[in-house]
Amino acid sequence: MSSSLAPLFKGLPHVALLSNQGSSPLAQWSVVASTGRPLSDQLSHHVKRVYERDLKGYCIHVASQSIKLEYSCKGASHPYLALQIWVPHDCKKLTIELGVVDAMGLNKASSKRRLFLSTVTKEPKTTPLHALIPIDSLIPRDTWTTLLIDLNDIISSLYRNCTFRTLDFISIQGDNIKLRTVLMLKDFLAPSPTPSSTVPGTPTSEIAAEATTRADLFFQHVTAAELETNVFPKQFAFPYTLASPAWTLVRGTPAKCLQLATRHEKDRFRHVDCRSPYRCSTAGRPSRRALCTRHLRGSTWRRAAVGGCRG
Repeated sequence: MSSSLAPLFKGLPHVALLSNQGSSPLAQWSVVASTGRPLSDQLSHHVKRVYERDLKGYCIHVASQSIKLEYSCKGASHPYLALQIWVPHDCKKLTIELGVVDAMGLNKASSKRRLFLSTVTKEPKTTPLHALIPIDSLIPRDTWTTLLIDLNDIISSLYRNCTFRTLDFISIQGDNIKLRTVLMLKDFLAPSPTPSSTVPGTPTSEIAAEATTRADLFFQHVTAAELETNVFPKQFAFPYTLASPAWTLVRGTPAKCLQLATRHEKDRFRHVDCRSPYRCSTAGRPSRRALCTRHLRGSTWRRAAVGGCRG
């Protein structure tokens, strides 16, 4: 996709770049070899759409690190990038390359840079054209995780007096990884009473500092339940039958990065009030619950004389 996506991002809270829905989720993506050349017949079978039983749906399986998934999203202005990804324990390499455009100074001169988030990078490194960000200690293994990348905080932390403007392209390269969803989220933080961005002539450094302060206050005591409920779109959320998905927040400095566990094994199923006419005969003490997969698999259901779930 070579055309600009700027009109698509105006007014939308989120834009999906990759979804597990549809028969051709990679129609807008380019699948190339890691050398940048077109994909050969020997490597084409390493990228496929597979059914994941735990997700109760489909995902993209990349079986070789010799393959890169690329997406051109010129004009994407949302400051948060979210990836639902599964990384195995024996993954040798995972690299997410982001081509960003930032604004600098009073005249807001734009500069193009590349951000490399990689598991093979040991120490962060910054140059005027690119930045290396290690994520090996942040990515949980053998479990599904939502990787939330704060582009605005990364740019303002690595490059002085700069703010994030747009995202130009995305490149994902990994060994035996699985992708479910890639989407960009609008700024979901509460704005300040008098935002500096509305005052003409405000220095870019003050705008960046204000955005960073709001993000720091939000993520300081945030929980995974709040991210799932208030931030992530419900249509892309993981099913509640999935055991222990996690959230990983990547920001400008290692001290700001977070790894949040969402649900423990005992909390895999959500119980809410319902009016089901069935009752679990081996559930123990009666209480109002919704029918859940745990009770359906481990108990015998029988018709109750009165309405309401008593399992």
